Amino acid sequence: MRRFIARAKGGLIGNSPWTGRVLSVHARAFNILREDGLAVSVVAERVSMSPMGVLVPELFETPPDIKLVDMAVRMEDEVISFDNLASIDCAECPAWDGGIDAAAVRVMPVERIRAVRDSLFVHGKPGGLLGILRNGPAENAFVVRARDSLGAGRPEELVGCGPGLTPAGDDFLTGAILASPLASPLASSAAPVFDLARLWRVLQGTTPAGRTLLWMALQRRFPAYLVEFFNAIAGAAVSTDAIGGAVRAACAHGETSGTDALAGICWQMLDSANRG
Repeated sequence: MRRFIARAKGGLIGNSPWTGRVLSVHARAFNILREDGLAVSVVAERVSMSPMGVLVPELFETPPDIKLVDMAVRMEDEVISFDNLASIDCAECPAWDGGIDAAAVRVMPVERIRAVRDSLFVHGKPGGLLGILRNGPAENAFVVRARDSLGAGRPEELVGCGPGLTPAGDDFLTGAILASPLASPLASSAAPVFDLARLWRVLQGTTPAGRTLLWMALQRRFPAYLVEFFNAIAGAAVSTDAIGGAVRAACAHGETSGTDALAGICWQMLDSANRG
């Protein structure tokens, strides 16, 4: 059995034993579906990390075999084992948190978010929910549905909506949650723009990857690429070029995932500014 040492382990994976099966295999990552319905991602790059990720660059020196799909996986004593093929030791690696500075969210200038939106119109990928931010006719059926749901105050209807390993609606909602400084399912006063408690109740209505993404976001824990994006635009003085670079980098994530998440951030912050 080949043994690898993890460079980092997501802080929400925990140390309790669990079992699962390999769900999907990609050139620089593969996903494990745990019996609790959440997905753990084993990744090659730190930018692909999440609070449910494990960073193991050495494992990807040889592209992973598609035959891994459906292989039994277990975690015990902080070691993730793949049948008798390989194991990943997570005992000594640092935890990866994925947290966002809520204070920085509260003081983000609306002008900066407008600059992000304008850059997103230039660099964002079509096919997902970017059209929510545009005026005029919807560019696809997913935007039609999302506009109707958001307009009616039912954002939970976006769960599982649209294309992608993580459906576009899940990415959009993740961005919106990130941009909500009061985003807590326990908040009872000064309620956020939408009721996050309703999202908890519909998480089963999407893919394992989408469910895990939203489950993390509802605990205010986010993927590395979104943490890097937010940190890049949250400084005291950020240039237009820096905003454009941060938007381009985020939009490179997935097919439309990065675009949709940034659309969610813009929608939430601009909607809050309009309400204010």
